[in-house]
Amino acid sequence: NQVLRAPRKLQYRPDQDLRRRVSIYFQQVLGGRRTEFAAKLPEVMPLWGKVRVRGGDAMRTSFAIQRLRQESRDNTFVRYEVTYHGEKGQAITAIRYGQLEKILVCELGTQALWRDMKASTQILAVIRPCRTTGEAASQKLVEFRNFHEPIVTDLRSIKSVVGRVKTRGRWGIVDRSDGSARAVFQALGDVYGAKSDSEGEGSDVGGDGDAESEEE
Repeated sequence: NQVLRAPRKLQYRPDQDLRRRVSIYFQQVLGGRRTEFAAKLPEVMPLWGKVRVRGGDAMRTSFAIQRLRQESRDNTFVRYEVTYHGEKGQAITAIRYGQLEKILVCELGTQALWRDMKASTQILAVIRPCRTTGEAASQKLVEFRNFHEPIVTDLRSIKSVVGRVKTRGRWGIVDRSDGSARAVFQALGDVYGAKSDSEGEGSDVGGDGDAESEEE
């Protein structure tokens, strides 16, 4: 299972742009009008800086790494997967890479528009996608120069942490996920069994000097 970890802002209020991106995600998943989802989103969505998968990857967000020393390991880049339907209705899974910016906890209400998700806790990842060709860096060379606009998706879409190597003005992605343990996200109830770094587990990277929890 996995545990959300500090730094955290339990009274975090997303700005209008981020709320719009969250509502776009729910529109894509549930159908309906984006503005209706936006109007029913909670005002407060707790913000978390890291997620630790027991026996697997530890992932930081760019929100968390801003608070660390410059020499700290940057494990904010991830491999994630999105599924969509092709022209014949078949399910197609696409591999994507990006920087994990934030982790949000979104408590949904009991309104009918949430359908099967009503009265549930949704753990959302805010990711800034790399501009790639959509191929797997575990199979061939994949490079990028810049990013797309941030997107919001289910945290469970993230499959592993990836590395980067800079060369000739581009970043090459180092993806060892096919040969190593990949993050397996379980029930959302397990995800929200959240702890701060001071509650049991130590830092996932020795000597990082994590900042203290920030609560508002």
